[in-house]
Amino acid sequence: MTAEISLESVPCPFCHRPDQTPILTANDPQARIPGSFQVVECSSCRFAYLNPRVPHDLLLTRSPEGFGPALTRVAARSAFHGGRLLSGATTWALARYLDYRHLEGAPPGLPVRCLARLRRRRLASKYPRFLGRGRLLDVGCWTGGFLQSMAELGWESAGIELIPEAGAIAREVTPNIFVGDLMHAPFADASFDLVTAFHIVEHLPDPFESLQRIIRWVAPAGRAIIEVPNFSGIGRRIFRRYWHGLDLPFHHSHFTPRTLQRFIESAGARVVQIEQRSDPHAMIRSLENLIRARGGHRAMGLVQSSIVKRLLSLSLGFFNRIGLGEAIRVTVAPVYRQTGGSAQAVQKGPDARRRGSEE
Repeated sequence: MTAEISLESVPCPFCHRPDQTPILTANDPQARIPGSFQVVECSSCRFAYLNPRVPHDLLLTRSPEGFGPALTRVAARSAFHGGRLLSGATTWALARYLDYRHLEGAPPGLPVRCLARLRRRRLASKYPRFLGRGRLLDVGCWTGGFLQSMAELGWESAGIELIPEAGAIAREVTPNIFVGDLMHAPFADASFDLVTAFHIVEHLPDPFESLQRIIRWVAPAGRAIIEVPNFSGIGRRIFRRYWHGLDLPFHHSHFTPRTLQRFIESAGARVVQIEQRSDPHAMIRSLENLIRARGGHRAMGLVQSSIVKRLLSLSLGFFNRIGLGEAIRVTVAPVYRQTGGSAQAVQKGPDARRRGSEE
């Protein structure tokens, strides 16, 4: 690939209006694609997005972060499940407080029940509540680590993955893997009790239509869990153009809690819960971007030390509580209406989005 790349100008992905204000300019910190790229804010709805941008088809020819050495057999680690064998107290807590009734065996002793009660809040932040028949779809499933973890807890899993090599490995967990654009996935509407999309929507060229598609897969009593980087979080405020969550030019969209909620409500769902999340490793990557740009390679070892990770873990919890976390995680429920005795998903079009941006 030559240094000259043809960029495409696009209107706001939410309200489709062209007026915008530049916010920042940054390079690709991994030097996968040369040049500088601009994040703008829509003058109408205040949504931040990349413009002009590298065409999506061209981005797919570049190696995503972690591709290659990280593309190994499935690692039993996920956004919820750490891959460790569940203890008796954890199993009891999942069964008793998060509806994993199929895990419930003979009642444990009093000490185990007390420990389970103490753990229930922490477990509720790590594991999804078991819903319906336990049908799970993970959008952007990569090599299937999350699907494997959830299958161990009794979920019937399926996945969507854009990268063929990763999708082939995910099929070792379940054959229900679609490889390709999520808009072409063959899954029926309302066919999953839980749909997850962790750090996927920000990569997609049309985030609104993608969210609409994700929400249509959710059964009337089901939920979707969506997580994206927080453009208004502490990481972006500190590191600015070196913030790991920018990941230019691979991230097309940059959400705040307010704009993400607006997208979801316009796409035909209501927000049930919104949380702030922070991973010390993400903050460390931002530090590495800054150090690499300033030529301070000798400091890399200190940044990656266990002491720095522990300090970050302690401090990031505070920023989560005040709404400045590194990532936004929302749990959403689809909005259905009864039509002729059957439930039909309620979804809005571009006109409703424009009206919402003016409110």
